[in-house]
Amino acid sequence: DQRRVRGTITCDPKRIFKSDSDSFPSKFFCPYTETMGTELETKLKKQIEFYFSDSNYPNDRFLKSKASENEGFVPISVIASFTRLKSLTEDVALITKVIEASDQLVLSEDKLSLKRKYPVPDPKEVLERTVFVKGFPANEKATPVTIESVEDFFKPLGKVRSVRLLRNNKTKSFQGKAFVEFDDKETATKITEMKDLKWPGEEELLIITPKHEETANPEKKNHPKSENVINQQKSKKRKN
Repeated sequence: DQRRVRGTITCDPKRIFKSDSDSFPSKFFCPYTETMGTELETKLKKQIEFYFSDSNYPNDRFLKSKASENEGFVPISVIASFTRLKSLTEDVALITKVIEASDQLVLSEDKLSLKRKYPVPDPKEVLERTVFVKGFPANEKATPVTIESVEDFFKPLGKVRSVRLLRNNKTKSFQGKAFVEFDDKETATKITEMKDLKWPGEEELLIITPKHEETANPEKKNHPKSENVINQQKSKKRKN
């Protein structure tokens, strides 16, 4: 038997064993809760680590300003207010648990704040392992492109550190473009040399170039903002 509590499936052992007695095991294992809990924690971990990642944190003025107020630590309440994280959970205790288990983050002694575990790298290193990809379907009839689907697409070719979907500044609609950061420069270079990659169900080839070439393009004045940047700006407005 299953029950839904705040979006999570839980089990009632008495109903499963069809008994009103205490004859069921004292340490009852619920596969539904275990599976869903693990999946949610994985998503939370990825999202929180992204906020403090090499590709996001150095350019995130809001997070850095908060960190400067407390020796690098940012209140958990701040990241818990971000739109994307709130869409996953509003359970601060669960967020704290995920942070504590991360090997990329440090939880404060009072368990109310977090910070990066490692120093911020040279921006050039991040730039060299990031590629610009365009050619994703962006029309309303196509299956929506997500951060997870882009990561899954490139995962067989090399470890993906982060994905940024680029959206129109005004309409917030996806523009069919993304920045994908890999684990190292060699993998990024290998990806840019692949000229036959197609998004599933699409006829057109994906066009992949080094990020530094895209950022050097003088036509970037009206460059669409990434999904994560938009979410962070919304959070900042709410705080103000």
